[in-house]
Parts: sequence; C-alpha cells; structure tokens
Amino acid sequence: MGPETAPPPKLPCIDLSSNKLIPGTPLWDRTAAEVLHASAEFGFFEAVYPAIDASERRVMFARLAELFTLPLETKWRNTHDRPYHGFIGGLPRASVSTSPMMLRRVMEYKPPVPSPDTVISLKPHTDTNFITVLCENSGGLEVLVDDNGGSGAFAPLVATMPGSLFVFIGDAFMVAWSNGRLKSVPHRVVLREDKPRLSTGLFMVPEGGWMIEAPEELISDENPRRLYRPFEYFDILSRCYLNPMNMSGQQVFNELLRL
Repeated sequence: MGPETAPPPKLPCIDLSSNKLIPGTPLWDRTAAEVLHASAEFGFFEAVYPAIDASERRVMFARLAELFTLPLETKWRNTHDRPYHGFIGGLPRASVSTSPMMLRRVMEYKPPVPSPDTVISLKPHTDTNFITVLCENSGGLEVLVDDNGGSGAFAPLVATMPGSLFVFIGDAFMVAWSNGRLKSVPHRVVLREDKPRLSTGLFMVPEGGWMIEAPEELISDENPRRLYRPFEYFDILSRCYLNPMNMSGQQVFNELLRL
C-alpha cells in the first residue's frame, strides 16, 4: 500500500502571462522573487501561461491519443543515437527530442485490467533534470506534502486556473546551480478512473560533455563553500538509471557528489 493521500496543498500560483514581463522591470523582479520563493519552499508551482489556448490543447491531446494507438513496430522506428531519446517500450511513456537543452516527453498512463479504484501508475520519484514543465489532460499528479521521515502523505495537484502548467525543480538544479538552496519534491501519478491519462512534459537538461557546478555568486557567508562536486549530467543520469541499489536520483546525487 502506498502513502496515504492528503488534502490538496495551497498551490503557489505565478502569473507568467503578461507581455510586460521584461527583464529589468519591477514586474520581472517581483515575478522572479515569487519563482525563487516557490522553488525553495515547495519545489514546484503552478504557472499561468495562456499562450497555449484550450483549442490547441484539445488538438494536442487528440494527436497524442492517436500516437499511442499506433502499432508497436511503428513506434520503434522513432530511434535516436543519444541515450534516453526516442520511443521507450515497456514504460508508461514515450520521449521525443527537440533540442540539446530540452527534452519533450509525451506520456500515457493506463490502469491495469481489471482496475482497482486507485492505482499508482508512476511511483514516487524526483526528476533528475533541471526543470520540468507538465501539461495534463486530466488529474492524477500528486506531490509529497509532509515528509514525516520518509513516510509522508501525497496530495493531488489541482490547478487553480484553467490552462495552467505545473513546474517542478529537478535534482540537478537543486544540487548544482542552486547549491542546495532549491527543493526537488517527490511526486507520483495516481489513476482513479478506468481510462488512460495523457500528459506532455518539457524537461530542461544541460548540453552533454560540460561540467556543472554552483556559480560563484551562490557562494556566500551562509553557504561558504560548494556543497556538491562538479559533475557531467549524462554520466550522473546513467548512474541514476543503472544503480544496483535502486537509489533515487536525490540519493545518487548525495552519495556521489556531496562534499
């Protein structure tokens, strides 16, 4: 039995819709402060971003439904030389590369047959990348809101604004650029209806081959040294996927990189 479900948390909601959101303006500075506070306190937030309107979302999810009904041999033609790109069989997700810095992933979660009332379709985890932006066609996403020594309760994320997106801080951002200042929160997917759930995500990852470390400006009196040694992202990603102890991404980062 998985962790109990808690009431929905008070979700940090940040408006990114204004065309006056320009670097150097007071509005930009206030919004940046809101993003920093939400990322450090919660590790996630709801982003109001209406550039993707309701009709475009409907078309997108209709096309995704068509994608997942394609024959397996057709899906396997989507291959890529880079690790963790292309169609991944045997997992409830398919990934499509869009640039060296970002990964777009489309996911379909199906309840087992016969389906119980509640199914944990994607087990609790943190994202190993820098930033994740999720767009859903239905509910089911839950976050850990009360750690309680590792046995806390998960709560459903319920959007407060139509058409908003969910933004999560990943382990690499928490460890590397923020020097431990930001939070990477465990989350999971739970199905409570006997129908598939579709989701598309944008996963920001660094260019391969570069060493990553906290910038000098984050070394201060409160944090007089770097908390983690420099690392190459895809090397750590491989260790996260292939570690024999089945450690979480956060555990791999702490085990291998913590100074």
